Amino acid sequence: MTPIRFEAAAPNEFQENFVDKEKVLLVDDVTLFLELEKSFFHEERFEVLTARSGLEAVRMASRQVPTIIFMDLHMGDMNGDEACALIKNDPVLKHIPIIMVTHPDEDDIEKCKSSGCDGFVFKPVNREDFLGTANRYMENRHRLNARLETHLEVRYGSGDGESSLQRFTVNMSSGGVFLETEDILPENTALVLEFTLPDQEKTVRCRGRVAWVNHPNRRVNTRLAPGMGIQFLDLKMEELSAIRQYLQLLSRDSGRGISSVQGKCCALSLN
Repeated sequence: MTPIRFEAAAPNEFQENFVDKEKVLLVDDVTLFLELEKSFFHEERFEVLTARSGLEAVRMASRQVPTIIFMDLHMGDMNGDEACALIKNDPVLKHIPIIMVTHPDEDDIEKCKSSGCDGFVFKPVNREDFLGTANRYMENRHRLNARLETHLEVRYGSGDGESSLQRFTVNMSSGGVFLETEDILPENTALVLEFTLPDQEKTVRCRGRVAWVNHPNRRVNTRLAPGMGIQFLDLKMEELSAIRQYLQLLSRDSGRGISSVQGKCCALSLN
């Protein structure tokens, strides 16, 4: 099979436990405030994304699907309430909690409420308010985005040939997968992922990236077998929906003591 090629996204730095990280999108057009808010989320469990305008926030939310968004109300090309309304009108993104950052002004509060936001954080901002709000909304999300063990048949191409790997344990969430294998690809390798999930006719197809590796001779996470953590990129609405339905099925089955369902996954390297 000929590898599918496209322009890979620029590599980011990912920690070895990226699957455990919560994506926090911070949106503000003032660099000083943005850096201050970033300092609130320095803990290892957070992956901080930033946008400097409402329009950039909408685009980034579509690409990265963050866990939670903190959005400044007043910005340049597009105000926060406009960006919030656009995200909340998107069937794929509307579940993301959006917290507006504004002054305790009645008119501003009314704008935020009309946008469909989930809550407010008032200026001047502080770490306690930000983290308290984030933790409150993330607790509800964990039940919907749990990482579940399953068994998928995995096949991927390396550019100079193809290898076939079957029935590898997969730690899977709606944000990524951990593939248990000793056939390690370099970090930041761009991939096209294809999942054939049980009981679903449509094949899920999206871009991905090797975010970290648990090398057999240098295991950075001793709780896991050797393998690769792969982050999903630019999932389409129907693809994200299919993955969530599959995870819900696994969650119900695991609660009843039923063995994991098997499916197939194909990963084509873009070298």
